[in-house]
Amino acid sequence: MKKHLIAAAVAGAFALPAMAQNVEIYGVLDAGVVSADLPIDSAANGGAKGSATLPPGAIAAGTANNKGTVFAHSTLNSSRWGIRGSEDLGGGLRAVFNFEGDVELQNGTTHSSGVFRRGANVGVASKDFGEVTFGLRLNPLIATNGALMPVSGNVVSTLTGAALGYNDFFTRNAITYTSPTMAGLVVQLQSGFSQDTESSKDGSMRAGSAAYTNGPVTIRAAMQQRQGTTDTAIGSGANTTNLDSKAWVAGIRFQATPQLSVAAAYHTNVIKTMAGATNYDLSATQLGVGYQMSPTVLLGAVRTTGEDSTMTNLQLRYTLSKRTFAYVSHNMVDNSSKMAFANAGFSSSTTLQHVDGCVGGACGILGTKQSATAFGLSHNF
Repeated sequence: MKKHLIAAAVAGAFALPAMAQNVEIYGVLDAGVVSADLPIDSAANGGAKGSATLPPGAIAAGTANNKGTVFAHSTLNSSRWGIRGSEDLGGGLRAVFNFEGDVELQNGTTHSSGVFRRGANVGVASKDFGEVTFGLRLNPLIATNGALMPVSGNVVSTLTGAALGYNDFFTRNAITYTSPTMAGLVVQLQSGFSQDTESSKDGSMRAGSAAYTNGPVTIRAAMQQRQGTTDTAIGSGANTTNLDSKAWVAGIRFQATPQLSVAAAYHTNVIKTMAGATNYDLSATQLGVGYQMSPTVLLGAVRTTGEDSTMTNLQLRYTLSKRTFAYVSHNMVDNSSKMAFANAGFSSSTTLQHVDGCVGGACGILGTKQSATAFGLSHNF
């Protein structure tokens, strides 16, 4: 109730017709500390990222390690806030909208890519035909990736997607259709358009996902194809220019008992030049388990293996309330010369190398062993 009252007050401050709409403010805040033992990736040690000779997101190995404990946020859940709402149009039809942006907890700012870089869309929805939205929205492939494992979070899903080079979180200029639930099946289709009417130089994207649930079994699959002649079309870094990226993920989760859940998944991404030559053909498998030890204690483990590299994540979550939990997350990475995983964090307020995870495309360092432990608190509102 308080949340809706606050949202109505905010809407009134912007002269919106709050009485005709259901408007809600929501968000997630995740912050803590990370203790890491990571190789240094300075330019002096060959650390140029995203070069033509390195896999997507990978960095050449340095010669020394950097140890330290730093502030970090968004380790498990991306810190964010948003406004969403709907209006009854009659006949079972609703108008819907959503704005969502980042919260940088280390300094109170938002993301450099825009205040609402995570979502800015409007659409219509009904129980019978589903929902259609127009505007910036989360990529169905990324949403599926994040839902594959029983106990996951940025420290697993984000770092996996970045290591394989498909971490294209949000789709601009998008039309997104989400179906109603049909005998346990939900389908989502998305198309992102170029802004240039004469060519495809701004890039284009097509993606889709499907999720089917039948009792204790959930099966998920998703794919995307991104094309373009600028790095903003597919990702970041010099090796994403003039490329055609095709990625897909699939997985199955089984609720073996009320306490125990197990899952397996497969990820792949093939990146070619627009002329058809293959630059990278990367794949990985995942195995995960979640165990509800008690009403307040959840344990989880995920092991991701791809191109002779491995990333093992161990988690303990302790529930403090319906909206708040404390956590410990430990990552162990053993990278090959073909593909590189990053470590425990997703964002940090310091320059400790690679606690920043995959921000800016800098994912991991080839040919190194790394480890990091995060202690944090996550709160939903």
